[in-house]
Amino acid sequence: MKRILLTLFSMYEIANRQDKLFKKWLHKIEEKPCEIRFHLFLGLSHIDLTGESLSKKLMSEVFKFVLFDKWLKANGNHATLTNEFLKSVDSKDFYEFFSKVFQMNSVAVNEHIISREIYPELWVVLDYFSRSVPKGTEWNELGDLRKKPLYQLKNGNYLILDFGFILDKFFSGIYHDLVGMASANKSNFHLDYSKEFVEEALLVNSLKATFGKSYLQFSEKRMKANGKKVENLAMPDYYIRNGNKVMIFECKNSFLSQKNKVSLDCDLIETEIMQKFVENSGKRKAVRQLSNFISNASNGKYLYFDNVKKLSNIVYYPILVVTDSTLTSIGFNKLFNEYFDKDLIEKDPGLKKRIKPLTIIHINDFLYYNVYLKKLDAEINNYNDFLQKQNVIDRMISFSTYLHVERLLGKKSLNRNNLNAILRDSFLSEEKK
Repeated sequence: MKRILLTLFSMYEIANRQDKLFKKWLHKIEEKPCEIRFHLFLGLSHIDLTGESLSKKLMSEVFKFVLFDKWLKANGNHATLTNEFLKSVDSKDFYEFFSKVFQMNSVAVNEHIISREIYPELWVVLDYFSRSVPKGTEWNELGDLRKKPLYQLKNGNYLILDFGFILDKFFSGIYHDLVGMASANKSNFHLDYSKEFVEEALLVNSLKATFGKSYLQFSEKRMKANGKKVENLAMPDYYIRNGNKVMIFECKNSFLSQKNKVSLDCDLIETEIMQKFVENSGKRKAVRQLSNFISNASNGKYLYFDNVKKLSNIVYYPILVVTDSTLTSIGFNKLFNEYFDKDLIEKDPGLKKRIKPLTIIHINDFLYYNVYLKKLDAEINNYNDFLQKQNVIDRMISFSTYLHVERLLGKKSLNRNNLNAILRDSFLSEEKK
């Protein structure tokens, strides 16, 4: 009953904050910057930000889990932390934990209550996922529910509060739990995870699953290892050239704070966006990094690994790969392009004509659609053409939403050859069965 009352209060609070948004932005809606921000902040007030399908979430979570398990085994620096987590869920390794979460989700597909008596082997992990947040933690609309998507009833059984959030426990939930444990133990897990796992293992394998061996491809490691060493030269996380089209990727594992999203404080949210994705204390972030990479490429600084014959013919596609699904909500792609366009003002007019709009793409899109995005440059062109033909609101949708509701509706890819890089030497590979 307490949770129900809190939810009703939450809905009232959301309506109240939406009313403030209307008062702040609606009278200035004719001004483009205000139009973008009105739709973006209004979108943040909705419970379901992206409408990601359950099949997409499941496939992506499983593939990320597989890569994460392989990375942890190869890394070896966080054994104490992972052992602490595994002990808390009564599992000897991540494969056993995966099996329990898989069984839990299989039951949740057809039932809304998981019996403790019928599934005694799941008792510890169910208890872990149903524990309430610690006392003193501020309650918010979705934070508690996302962290603990099960509720233990008086008879000992477990009520499923949200199936989508249970799917998160395949991978995303593990990450956030480990970050919390690492913070308490003063571990550098988050830094290693963001750089070594997300930007290298996850991004590289996701793009390999998408592009296979097509085109000229360079990871950041390969760029740095190829040819002469270039000191202090900023490089993207991934670089692909298909003829005269160059796709430049920057990957960010940065999340907008739950507290700011719940407060819907527009100034605080935009300040956080600027600091995490544009510039912070004079240091370039995502948007400005992509602009700088394009400058480096157009000035010939990357010729040592990609000997382009005629730089003046190259068309650039700046791509920001994200792990926070909030950034694929309505309005974010438009806002980031507003920032990006400001950074292009001083660039040569001839070069500016050859730079496509920045595109935000969630990492899950590569894991789920993979080969369907092989001609990514063409898909981005189609997306921008699509936006030009839409009304004001629909012009604000993200690339991820466009794929889901328009371009690739009902499609997914399970190309075994392309997924080999992810599955090889994992507990899901044929050799391990």
